[in-house]
Amino acid sequence: YSPNIHMMVKSIENEPPSFSDFVLNPGLYKNVRINSIGFICDSSEGGYWSGKYIDGLLYQMLYAVDWKDTDVLVIDMPPGCGEIHKKLFSHVRGKSLLITTPQDVSHSDTIRGIEMLNRMHVDIIGLIENMSHYACECGKEEKLFIGDTEERVCKPYNIKMLISVPFIPRFGIASTKGIPLIMT
Repeated sequence: YSPNIHMMVKSIENEPPSFSDFVLNPGLYKNVRINSIGFICDSSEGGYWSGKYIDGLLYQMLYAVDWKDTDVLVIDMPPGCGEIHKKLFSHVRGKSLLITTPQDVSHSDTIRGIEMLNRMHVDIIGLIENMSHYACECGKEEKLFIGDTEERVCKPYNIKMLISVPFIPRFGIASTKGIPLIMT
């Protein structure tokens, strides 16, 4: 929808996504199968699709892909509760894991998403707070934002805070190089 995965996993060239017999074969990176619309179209084209285009895109990305022996499918969605979110959850039954940063603007997006998920009866696994603070290599920590995710989002909606992930410079450097956080 707004494809960035292809930028975040640059080493996927070892086994990039491919087409055969009208089926998309996901790429492979460190034994993780990865797919994104960014692998099959110019990334500058993403983000303005609507209606039937979204239906077709979702169908192709979910059902016209050879996921091989995939046990768990993780779908990374942009924040919000727009058309793409509603269509996805009408096609796929699953659970949602929320990720937010500790600032009011991110909290408001997250809360709108929670309200939509609740109306669509989608279970919420929990919440991850990203960029909770800056963790210097020297050991010093400093808050980047002043919001309180626990008070503003978790408690009012009875959602478990799973972890607060700090901003660590080496993760930012790895991300720029196209090495996913979990692989650093």
